[in-house]
Amino acid sequence: MKRFFINKSIRAKLISMSILLTIVPLAALGMISFQTAETSLNDLGKTNLRNSVEFTLELIQPYETIDFRVVNYSRRGYV
Repeated sequence: MKRFFINKSIRAKLISMSILLTIVPLAALGMISFQTAETSLNDLGKTNLRNSVEFTLELIQPYETIDFRVVNYSRRGYV
């Protein structure tokens, strides 16, 4: 690292250090934000999926007790 800065001007040294000191915290902040958002969206997706399944089961439940035998009404005189 010393060899990199030996032949550089003060301006180049300041620019390179300020870029380095800016990029490192921003990269860390970006990674933390990404992980937080990913966890939050995964939890939200699981909740939405669970609610959808429960709602679908509630819609299906009344039809589980219905007897779907076919009745021929024409033989019994209903038609």
